Amino acid sequence: MESCILQGKWDELEVQHKTGPGEYEYYRRKFIKLGQAEQCVVSVYEIPPGKAAYPYHYHLKNEEVFFILSGQGLLRTPEGERQVRAGELLFFPAQPEGAHKLTNTSGEPLVYLDFDTQNPLDVALYPDSRKIGVWGRNVNQVFQEEDAVDYYAGEGAPPKINEKRSDIAMNAKGTVHKYGDDVNTDVIIPARYLNTASHAELASHCMEDIDKDFVKNVKPGDVVVAGKNFGCGSSREHAPIALKASQVSCVIAKTFARIFYRNSINIGFPILECPEAAEEIQPGDVVSVDFDSGLITDETTGKTYQAQPFPESIQKIIQSGGLLESIKG
Repeated sequence: MESCILQGKWDELEVQHKTGPGEYEYYRRKFIKLGQAEQCVVSVYEIPPGKAAYPYHYHLKNEEVFFILSGQGLLRTPEGERQVRAGELLFFPAQPEGAHKLTNTSGEPLVYLDFDTQNPLDVALYPDSRKIGVWGRNVNQVFQEEDAVDYYAGEGAPPKINEKRSDIAMNAKGTVHKYGDDVNTDVIIPARYLNTASHAELASHCMEDIDKDFVKNVKPGDVVVAGKNFGCGSSREHAPIALKASQVSCVIAKTFARIFYRNSINIGFPILECPEAAEEIQPGDVVSVDFDSGLITDETTGKTYQAQPFPESIQKIIQSGGLLESIKG
């Protein structure tokens, strides 16, 4: 990594605003992001009155340090609850003894610096709701403890050489997000976010320059439909990665830019060219896709469309999760 010195005023940094159910809301300004440093992230958090940024939790690997800049709040730890205020320095080690939740109980914003260590893979546990979060450069998922399965669940006989993997479904079904012609990679994932290797971070900014509500509205399995020349512009692989990490199941377009098409296949992200479907399918329609046959069904209207199915060699790459995985297999 190249050496660099970062400087700036915290109130001039780009703001990420996030709200959750009930008491959860925060404004976050990242001073040092993933990609700018290998082992830490530094942010400034602003918590509105009566709100908290995160539920009560602890990490198994990452450690956190808060420095309260202004305001006051209620800190909950395994030792109980107490008030904290400007000037206090708080350390939360990994493991259960570092469990914490900070709530703004005052009538003014609570502002603090958050210094976090960053490990390649971390697990966070949420004792109140019995959730488990798994965080890393290629994973960003939360599970309920009761969803646990036996170690060998789903493990049958290994697939034979050249046999299709049955554990990766070659079909999709989801709600449509529709865009026009010439959607370029700079709006799929803006260049200002390319300093991170985190797929989850890329997903959090996917399509924001063309559809600021995309990240809020997209659901796992949803389908993007577009016009001609989808993915034009630069050759960056980040664009299909951002869509795939957003859990978009596929893109249907009239045509694709050549390099975007190749990059999508290389990372195992399904795309289909079908001009008629791309023209007629509307935003909000529910669409299902059978990649083996190329059949696209608009379940809202009942109409079907025929796209050219993937050749067997490309199906193998997508089923394997990308070109490198298919070579390993």
